[in-house]
Amino acid sequence: MVEDAPLAPDFDDLTTTHARPIETRRPTPLVVAGLAAAAVLATFVVGGIWLGQSGGSSDPAGETPVSPTVTVADTPSTLANLAAGQLPRVLIDASDWSIVYVDHSEGVNAGGEFAVSDIQFSDRSDHAELRMNSGSHADLQALIADRADDHVRIEDAPIWDTSAAVVDLGSGFTAMWESNAVEYEFVAHEIVDEEKFRRLLSSLVQASEEEWVSSLSEDIVSDRARVVSTYLMDVPLPPNFDTESLEAGPVEHWYQVAAETISSVSCSWIDYWIDAKAAGDTEAVQRAVDAMSSSHDWQVLADMSSEGEYPNVVWEYADAMAGDGVIVAGDITTVEASYQRAFGCGS
Repeated sequence: MVEDAPLAPDFDDLTTTHARPIETRRPTPLVVAGLAAAAVLATFVVGGIWLGQSGGSSDPAGETPVSPTVTVADTPSTLANLAAGQLPRVLIDASDWSIVYVDHSEGVNAGGEFAVSDIQFSDRSDHAELRMNSGSHADLQALIADRADDHVRIEDAPIWDTSAAVVDLGSGFTAMWESNAVEYEFVAHEIVDEEKFRRLLSSLVQASEEEWVSSLSEDIVSDRARVVSTYLMDVPLPPNFDTESLEAGPVEHWYQVAAETISSVSCSWIDYWIDAKAAGDTEAVQRAVDAMSSSHDWQVLADMSSEGEYPNVVWEYADAMAGDGVIVAGDITTVEASYQRAFGCGS
């Protein structure tokens, strides 16, 4: 027999809000895996451009939004170690500017160790992004050459202990520099006033953890344990489901955390379903089908549906498990053949 799954907790007093990403038309360097990831970002990112959404409300309690973007970190990164060692915490020290998106990854590839952070800033009217690279991902001269190709390099700008190469993109500016073995690129699309861009660049400062956290917008989840547990309150969990790795993950946008959480649940339930079918355990097969079918009523997916297409992917797999197991995603395939790629299982 496949091990029994525990019942989901009651979903009585959960209050969710419809938090939203800041509307911007800027490149958003998400690292995603699978069809579900692509569906998540269909509403947000098209051709590498962040489209954003409008509408929604803020948490009346003033806490990180509990409303629910997809696996991004190669290694879990918490507030305490987001900038450990190589990458500093950077913010814009100017009125009304806050951090509205954070993406951090680190690991080892063929070139050696690397760490990459992307931070998006907004003052609700203008938007900017800072990318930091260290290790094998950093190549400042190649980056400058790439940005200057088909664009105009203009006068360098002083920044911290060095100077930055500045390129006029036609519809904005980008500045690139290196400091203490970290490569930086600061981009402000649609800020066409050069002096305004240079003032903004000069306002970048390296901050303490406390200062950096205070600059996070309400859309960024820093208390992952509380938020993940909220997302799972009406979600039946597979046996031996590990929530600790989800709770200890990186500082991210709420939608990202939500999709990581539900993808992990979906992977585990589909694994359970496949094992039960192989063992001929019809009760366990039905248990998995019922659990995934209940996803149509999960509050976290209801919240996410107003922001992107990710819930539809979950529901398509849930319905296929209850039916003939066929998935139509460009080509006709099956749950078993496609779910790991769809949800980034094991990534």
